[in-house]
Amino acid sequence: ATYLDEGVSGSIPLGERPAGQRLIMDAVKGDCIVASKMDRLFRSASDALSTAEALKKAGINLILVDMGVDPVTSNGVARMFFGMLALVAEFERERIMERMHDGRQAKRERGGRIGGVPYGYRAVGRGHNSVLEPVPAEQVLLARIGELCGKRRKPYAVCKELNAEAAK
Repeated sequence: ATYLDEGVSGSIPLGERPAGQRLIMDAVKGDCIVASKMDRLFRSASDALSTAEALKKAGINLILVDMGVDPVTSNGVARMFFGMLALVAEFERERIMERMHDGRQAKRERGGRIGGVPYGYRAVGRGHNSVLEPVPAEQVLLARIGELCGKRRKPYAVCKELNAEAAK
C-alpha cells in the first residue's frame, strides 16, 4: 500500500498526520514500512526515534532506502546511525528556518517587501529587490480610518461613515 500526506507539513509528527495515522494503524507484525528518505517520514529526532522504537516493539520493520536495505533498528550500529541522522535532519531543518527568518528580517530592515502587498502600498521592483511604496490616495483613506477608529467607533460605524462620506 502507498500512504501519502500531500499538502501536510512534515513538521507534524507521523502519527498525527492523516495518512501517517493510517499507515501506523494498518501495519501489523511482520510488515515492513519503506520510505525513500528519513525526511519523508520525520522532521524531528524525537518523533523518528520514538516511532521507530514503537514499530520495532510491534514487530514492524522500518527501512529508509537512502540508509540501505536493512531495517533502521535491526542492530546497534543501524540504530546509532539512524539516531545520528535523525538529529542531523532536525538540526538542518532548524538551520533552514533560522536562515529564512534572518533573510526576512534583513529584507525588512532594507525596506524590502515580505509577503503580500497591504492596502495603502504598491510593490515597486521585482523579486528580492522589490520594496513597498505608499499610495497617497490610499494613505489618506487609511489615516481617516485611523481617525475614526481612534474615536472608539465600531467597525460597522466606521464603514457606515466612510460610505456616507464617499456618497457626498
